[in-house]
Amino acid sequence: MALVHKLYDGTNTIDFTTEAGFYDLYEYVPQAAEIPGDGSLPPYVTEVIPVRINGTSDDNFAAELQTFHALQKLAAEYWSDQTTEIPVWYHQQLTSETGQRRSLVKSLRLEFADEAGNWFSPAPPTTSGKLARVIIERHPYWESTTLRDLPAVNPSAGLYHYYDPTAAGASVTAHDIVGDVGARIQRFRFNNPAGDDIGRIWMGCRSANKHGTLTDYDPVYECEGGTNNASESGITDHADATASGGNCVQVVETDLDWDDTWHEVCMLRHSACGSGDEDENYGTILSLLRAQVSAGTWEVQLRYGYDGMADDDLIKGQVLELTNTPWDIIEADIHTYPIRNLKALTQTDLNSNSDASQAIFVWARRTSGSGNLEVDCVLRLPLDEGYCILKDFDTTTASAQIYMAQSPDERIYTAVQLAGAFISIASVDAFNFTLPVGDCRILVIWAGPTASDISDDFDNINATDFGKYAERWASLRGAE
Repeated sequence: MALVHKLYDGTNTIDFTTEAGFYDLYEYVPQAAEIPGDGSLPPYVTEVIPVRINGTSDDNFAAELQTFHALQKLAAEYWSDQTTEIPVWYHQQLTSETGQRRSLVKSLRLEFADEAGNWFSPAPPTTSGKLARVIIERHPYWESTTLRDLPAVNPSAGLYHYYDPTAAGASVTAHDIVGDVGARIQRFRFNNPAGDDIGRIWMGCRSANKHGTLTDYDPVYECEGGTNNASESGITDHADATASGGNCVQVVETDLDWDDTWHEVCMLRHSACGSGDEDENYGTILSLLRAQVSAGTWEVQLRYGYDGMADDDLIKGQVLELTNTPWDIIEADIHTYPIRNLKALTQTDLNSNSDASQAIFVWARRTSGSGNLEVDCVLRLPLDEGYCILKDFDTTTASAQIYMAQSPDERIYTAVQLAGAFISIASVDAFNFTLPVGDCRILVIWAGPTASDISDDFDNINATDFGKYAERWASLRGAE
C-alpha cells in the first residue's frame, strides 16, 4: 500500500505525489458526492488541487504542461466522441488504505496563480516552481480499478430467470456486491440458441439490503391461482401446455355480455398467487400480462387494490388491446406494492399481513368478433432499484449473441451479433441499471419480437467470463 494521487489514461500520467512535475501542495480539500434516494445520478464533482509545477528547465516545464494538455484533450474527446475508447481516470488511495479507486474525468482545467503567472519573470531564472490549480470535473462516484466477473448460468426454458450476480461460477467466487452505491455493469451477454428468436428482454434489480429475503420475491402471479368471477360460468381454469403453469384462465361468453361491456375476469390475491411473504415483495413493480385471444379483439385492464374494495375504488391501469392469437407478453402498468404509504401507516401500525389481501384484478371486454380471451399470468418486474428493457431487436431465429454494455459515463449500448457480424441494434429503456450493494438478483424476462413461446430460453448468460462489473463508492474505499 502506498499513497496514490494521479491522473492516468493508461499511457500518460500526472502524479501529484512526486516533486517533479505537478506536486500537490497538500492544500487539496477532497469532495464527496451526495447519494440521491431515487437512484438517479448526482451531479459531477469538481476537485481543486493546488500544485507547484516543477521543471528542471523551460523545455522540461513545457513537457509537463504538454502531458497535462494531452490528458485534457483526451478527456474532452471521450465525453463528446463515441469512437474515443480510452478515458482519463483520476486515481486515489490513502497511504494505509487497502484498495485503490478511480473516477472518470469529464474535463480538466489548469489555472496559474496570479503571483506566479508571469512566465517571463527574471526570477526564478526558469519556469520551475510556478503555482497553479488543477481543476478536475469528475464522475460523482469512485469505482474499483479491477473489474469483477459475473457468473455464467444456463437458464431453463420458460418466461424468466432470477439471475444471481453474487453466485459462484466456473471461475467466479461467490461475492456480495460491496461499495456505497450500485456497481456499474460494464457488460452483459445472452447467448441465444438456434431456433429461439428472442426480441425483447426485461431486466429488473432487487437487493436483500432493501427488500429482505430475495428467494421470497414472487416473479409471477399465475392467473389460475386466482379467483375467477363466479357470475360468468364461462370463465374456467383451462389446461394449456403452452401456458406458463400448464394452465390459464379462459373466458368464453356464456352468462354475461362481454361485447363493449367491462367485466371482471379474475382476482389475483397476493396471499393466493404469491408466496405469502408480503414484506419481501414490497417495491415498485412493472406488471407484464401474458395473454392471447382465439379471434377478434379484446381489451384488458389490470386494476389494483385490496380484495374488499369496491370496483370504483380500484386503481385502474391502462387499457391494453389484444388481437394476438399466439401468446404474447404486454407491458401493463407500474404500480406499488403495497398501495398504502408505509411512512404513514408503518408496519408497526399495521403489520405486513395486512397486505396479503392486496390484489391485481383482471378486467376485460370484447370490442370486435366473437373469439375467446385467455389470460396466463402477470409477471412482476421490480423497478425501484434499477432496470433495463431491451426491445426492437431480432436474433433471426439463429444462434446469436445479445450484448449490453455500459460505459463509465453511464451510457448503455446494445447490439446483436451473429457469426462475428452485427445484425441488429436494440432500443434501450434503462434507469440506474446497476448491481445493488449486498446480495442481489436480476429478474430477467424474455419474449420473441411479437410473441411469447414457453419453450424459448438462452443457451447461457455471461458465458466464458464475459460479464463484468465495477463496484463503486461515494468517497473512500477502505478494505473493500
